[in-house]
Amino acid sequence: MVPSSRPVKWGPAGIALGYCAIAIFWIGFSDLAVTHLGLSPVLLTVKGFVFVAVTAYLLYITVRRLVGTVQQASRERDETARLYQTVVEASQEGICLLNEAGEISFLNTHLAAMLGRPAEELHGKPLQDFLHGSDSLPHDTNRNSQSQTHECRLRTGAAGDVWVLISFTPLLDATGAHCGSLAVLVDVTQRKRLEEELRGDRPEVVVLMNVLRAIV
Repeated sequence: MVPSSRPVKWGPAGIALGYCAIAIFWIGFSDLAVTHLGLSPVLLTVKGFVFVAVTAYLLYITVRRLVGTVQQASRERDETARLYQTVVEASQEGICLLNEAGEISFLNTHLAAMLGRPAEELHGKPLQDFLHGSDSLPHDTNRNSQSQTHECRLRTGAAGDVWVLISFTPLLDATGAHCGSLAVLVDVTQRKRLEEELRGDRPEVVVLMNVLRAIV
């Protein structure tokens, strides 16, 4: 078995202590060498300049690597954010983020189109405000630790109501506390219309569809 090589990671305290140890060793050893060998005192000044130059170079390398690491992490974060935004915008479902009060803090273009309103007009508005008067969301939507799905109607103005399945996924902050939820809205209007048509013509088909839906 080939032993795995893992890079040694030094914390700030370890780096500082290691630097102090090397500096003390260098100063003490070089002073003793100059004194013991009876060399010119000018060498003390020279070695001091050398020590400062080496320290400055090492500091330069460290800072450059640190800046490079931060810039690389920033680029990767921005690239990931752009990728997520592309995926969300390309989705055929309405997607939005709700804060603890159930207000929309982010939504994709598809949800704005479903509601028939500009996205700017929807920011900060409770999702409940866009549901049909007889429909309501549970009060524990943002407090329940389990995902939930509800069938509701959206008020879209002149376009008429749109039936949707709303799936809520709780969001947690760094401490594990609930900070809102992710809502995904799937348009099921065509299915509801088909059910209504079948209900009028062949009620037994509706019963069969309900049974199949319950099984699935």
